[in-house]
Amino acid sequence: RAGPGWEFSSTCPYGLPENNVYVSPNGRDTPGYGVSTNFPYATVNYAVRQSIQHPCQTIFIMEGIYQNRNYGSSLNNNALASMTGVKDLKITNYQDDKVILEFDGVGCFAGGSSNNPVQNLEISGVEIIGRNADISYAEAMSNRLANPKIKYYNGHGIAIWAGHHIYVHDIIVHHCPGSGIRVNKGDYVTFSKNVVFSNTWWTSSAPSAIVLATSISIDTSNEYKMYIVDNVVYD
Repeated sequence: RAGPGWEFSSTCPYGLPENNVYVSPNGRDTPGYGVSTNFPYATVNYAVRQSIQHPCQTIFIMEGIYQNRNYGSSLNNNALASMTGVKDLKITNYQDDKVILEFDGVGCFAGGSSNNPVQNLEISGVEIIGRNADISYAEAMSNRLANPKIKYYNGHGIAIWAGHHIYVHDIIVHHCPGSGIRVNKGDYVTFSKNVVFSNTWWTSSAPSAIVLATSISIDTSNEYKMYIVDNVVYD
């Protein structure tokens, strides 16, 4: 369950056909696509970045394996999907499709800042996989003190660095070098019914698998606003 009374702070008309966006490995990242299952976008990042100009969308990701740009060819890749500037957005799998998101950089979904916080974001129905299984102890130790940190050894599954009204539920996230799910400088955040395992093995930052850090209030409410409920976390 989400936190009691959990809801977005906006009044977006989610569910309208014109607000639905589709992504498939067989799609194209070009204007005119994304509008249906027959004409989907190709990458999650493209769909997310387009949503900034068109808030209140739901991105439906169709079955397949998705990877960040330059996956496997760099130790300092950017996120599979940059979340900076995102607001009023839902991301989920299409119907019962199995969606796998693989990353080897800074993270899968990552972004947000104090000056540009993520607002009203829901993520569900996907499996996020980092590169822990491919990194050896000796390799991680030899890069432990690198400055700046190497993204390959420190990436997070979901990392919102500032934001409010964030709802992450019913996802699987595992083998991330850093945290599985985290929100920093957040308010009105719920993590619910997620399966989170085999994370935080190699980063030198000593995080936890699920993190709420340096939380801040966006209002004067004294009600409970932060919930971590019904998750399965291990290894």
